Amino acid sequence: MLRVRGVSHHCGRLGRGIRGVATIQGPVQDHIDPRVKNYVSTDNSYLPHRLDKVSPMALFRPQKFSVTDLTTQYCELRSFYQFIMSEPPIDTRRMEEGTRIHKELEDAAKVSVQVPEEAVHTPEDAWAAKFLTNIDTIGQFHQNGMTRELYVFGTLRGHLVTGYIDLVEMTADKRCRIVDTKTRKSHSLPVESQQASAFHQLLLYHELFDQLRGDPIDMKVLADRMGIDPQRPISQMLLDTFGKPAQSLQSVYQDLNQAFSTLPPPSSNLRVDYMTNVGRGVHRHVTTLASIEYQFDPAVLDELIEFSLAFWQGQRNPLGVQAHELTKCEWCPMAPKCKWRESLES
Repeated sequence: MLRVRGVSHHCGRLGRGIRGVATIQGPVQDHIDPRVKNYVSTDNSYLPHRLDKVSPMALFRPQKFSVTDLTTQYCELRSFYQFIMSEPPIDTRRMEEGTRIHKELEDAAKVSVQVPEEAVHTPEDAWAAKFLTNIDTIGQFHQNGMTRELYVFGTLRGHLVTGYIDLVEMTADKRCRIVDTKTRKSHSLPVESQQASAFHQLLLYHELFDQLRGDPIDMKVLADRMGIDPQRPISQMLLDTFGKPAQSLQSVYQDLNQAFSTLPPPSSNLRVDYMTNVGRGVHRHVTTLASIEYQFDPAVLDELIEFSLAFWQGQRNPLGVQAHELTKCEWCPMAPKCKWRESLES
């Protein structure tokens, strides 16, 4: 169990749950992804809580992790269930609300060049688009003292990890403060386990950002992991979008490394901004609910990586909610088929 700041962190047919949430009904096997069925065991009463003969990493993340994958969660089982289900229930309304808020913030900051879909033809083009957008994003930081949606990537314990930093801003002492933006539908802060998850996310962003500034991943390692060709020419339309001459992915990556090297070092002061919508109709706007600051802690980062990789490498089973957060299960579509929840209620 991971402990940070005195808080423990665990991280088909539909029916209606306690809160009116659509819940899965009928035999469990009806909801399991066919690609997973050979690796799980179930008596059809409860969703499987582990994989047999294979690790979650081998089955679900063979190439790379996202930062979110390595962040603690209030209920790892919920995410695990979504991995193994053929059609996992997703709260699209909450996702759409979060997307709207992030889009408003990006529009206000005039973030980055928009890449036409038709400009990307190959996996190499897709990576080049990320790199070229990053170069533009770094330019905005130098011009405005802040920028949004900075793509970061690197290796942690030999594993490729990628993610997007919501906001990087210049501090008074000329450093880069890393900020994560969390959207809230309600006008209250999340429970402690979710606040801790946001802190853990910032630790990972800080580490990846620092790597890119001083010791970026070798292009050959990235290419081997992702199955891409660094020497393949980039789409001319993509290059024209950014006003660049003909280049290979390798040369674009070299330009990106140069751009990252111009950034100030990351501040040890990290921040989470909780945002929400207020007002109605034309008066509806985004406002800051609260901002919480943290300090970068390498010891906690090491503990976090070890804890998260233990799950992904199959060394431990996913963990469910803690007893004092059991009420969150009332909103979970998988609750009727969750043995963890039932054991806490009994």
